[in-house]
Amino acid sequence: MSNILSLSLTVLVQQATPPVPKTGIPPPVGDVPLDGNIWFLIASAVIIGAITVYKSRRRAL
Repeated sequence: MSNILSLSLTVLVQQATPPVPKTGIPPPVGDVPLDGNIWFLIASAVIIGAITVYKSRRRAL
């Protein structure tokens, strides 16, 4: 059972690694820092979604 699990994990890891370009800088691997604007957009989307859910539930009562 553990052999099957380790084999499937190796296959997943091999599929997840992107091909290295022949010229230029290789793409970063691991945690890539996001722009501040992206965090602002995510936070505002969550806040707007929470407000709309709150208003729709308030109307339902």
